[in-house]
Formats: sequence, C-alpha cells, structure tokens
Amino acid sequence: MLLEIITNGGSSTYWSERKISDILPLILITVTILITLWYLIRPIDEATANIMETAYAVLLSGGTFIGFSVVSRQFGLLKTKQGRILTALAVGFLLWCLAETAWFVFVLEDIDPYPSIADGLWIAGYLMMLSAIITNAIMIPTKSSRSMILLWISLSVLYTLIVVTFVINPFFTGPVDLEVLVSLAYPLLDIAIFIPTIFILMKFKSGTVSRPWLLLGIGLIIISTIGDLLFTYKVANDTYSPPYDPVDFVLLIAYLVFIGSSLLFIRLYRKAGQT
Repeated sequence: MLLEIITNGGSSTYWSERKISDILPLILITVTILITLWYLIRPIDEATANIMETAYAVLLSGGTFIGFSVVSRQFGLLKTKQGRILTALAVGFLLWCLAETAWFVFVLEDIDPYPSIADGLWIAGYLMMLSAIITNAIMIPTKSSRSMILLWISLSVLYTLIVVTFVINPFFTGPVDLEVLVSLAYPLLDIAIFIPTIFILMKFKSGTVSRPWLLLGIGLIIISTIGDLLFTYKVANDTYSPPYDPVDFVLLIAYLVFIGSSLLFIRLYRKAGQT
C-alpha cells in the first residue's frame, strides 16, 4: 500500500482521507450529544424548533445517503453482489432523504397533507431496504443452529403479534380508506424489515465484517421497532406533538447510527485494500 502511495503520488490524498475518517466519528458523537441536549433543554420556541428538527432530518438522511453512496461505489456498485446490496441501501436512503425534504417543504408551507408524496417516498425507501436486507440474509454463509432458528422464529412471531395487536388492529375500528391503508403500510413494512434484520443480527456475532452490518441492523431496529411504530401508535391516538417529541429524537438517532455504519463499511474497505 505504501509503495502504491509513493508511486502514484497520492500520499497527501491518502493522509487527508485518514484524517477525515478519524475525525468523522468524533463529529458523530458530538452531534449525538447536541441532539440529546436539544430535546432535553428545549432551547427555542416550538414554531422555529419544528422547522429546525425537520431540517436536521433532511441533513442527517442526506449524510446517510452520501455515506452509503461512497460505500456502494467502493464495493463495485452493481458489479458485485455486495455492491448491489449496498447500492439498494443507498437508493433507499436517498428516497428517505427526498421524503424528509418533501416534509420539510410542507412544514415551511405550514401544511399537513396525508397521505402525501413524502409517504410514497418513505414506503419506496422501505422496499429498497427490504430487498437489500433479505438478499444479505440469504447470502450469509454461516450455518444456523436449531436453537438459533427457534429463537429467531419466536422473536419474529412475538414481534408480529405485538404489532398486530397494539398498532394494526386499532385501524380496523372504522372505515378503511386510503389514509388507513397508507398508515397500515408502515407497521407491515416494519414487520417485514424486523424479521430478516433480527436474523442478520443473530448470525453476525463477531468479526470485522459483522460490525457495520450489526450497526446497520441496530439502526433499522431503532427506526422501525421503536421510532416508526411509536410514531404510528401516537398518531393513531392523537398524542404525537412535534417539536421536541421523543419519536423524532429516536428517528434522528437512527440516522446517526446509519451514518456510523457507513463509516465502518468505509474502514472495512480500506483495511481490505491494504491486505
């Protein structure tokens, strides 16, 4: 690797990339602390805070897209199996970023359309994520023990029952219209994301390759199990009240976890290139 740097005249670029890579985790930690303090202290009026929180979501989802775009390019984009998986994730995060941007415009215009183009983009992003997660779960080469399979099935069934009972079932107390169908799409997709993600988390127990996938899986669990389901539940019960709502805090933290996962993927690629 050192010989390549000297012969290609790229030492300054290499070291600048090293410094950027070392600084980014510190920036990530700092942003996490600042966001936590934001929700604890509630520093500004609600109208301005609502706009700023929506802008945070746009910036962090955009950062997630950029991170996974870099990763997917490093792993060959559509030329390799891993590249195709990471490209699907990058496209999913792009769709989520576009959804957050659309919602930011709605907040600026002081309108609250539902369902809206933002919902279509969020759902499309979920579908891209789902395709990537399922493909990766199928590709994992390690064998599964009977006890692991039983635990995975048990957790999947338990999670599904909880979601159906407390989140999905209340939607059928009234007429089923387009708004209800869109609302139902989120918990159903959460279930679909949760099942293969838990499988990946259980399979990837150790090793360098497992770390970025573990962090990605944790982010998906945070955004689906906690954030998205809690949001759907609070909206259905008319208790969601931005800004400074804990649901939005959870969603922002999930984006930070995703960015952290992309940094681990980048570091993994660099180490692989040095061997």
